[in-house]
Amino acid sequence: MQVAAPIKFDGMFTDWYFDNFLGYNPLSYSGIDINSMYKGVKKDLNAHISELGVRGESLPHNALEDAILQAKEFQKVLELVGGN
Repeated sequence: MQVAAPIKFDGMFTDWYFDNFLGYNPLSYSGIDINSMYKGVKKDLNAHISELGVRGESLPHNALEDAILQAKEFQKVLELVGGN
């Protein structure tokens, strides 16, 4: 499963990459959008993951740094879900 914010861009890229170079997607073709999950947890359609304070104004647009920041955001959302 893929997790990203927004999943529609990162998911399309990884699906295409794996299909073209590996022949299948080992991450499957489903995904979780971190921001949508956060909106559900907060029960507020206007909520945004920027409220978590993990990233600055935007992502640095470096694949590894973006992935690390999104993983930290997802971890915080999971903590909210679990109540930890």
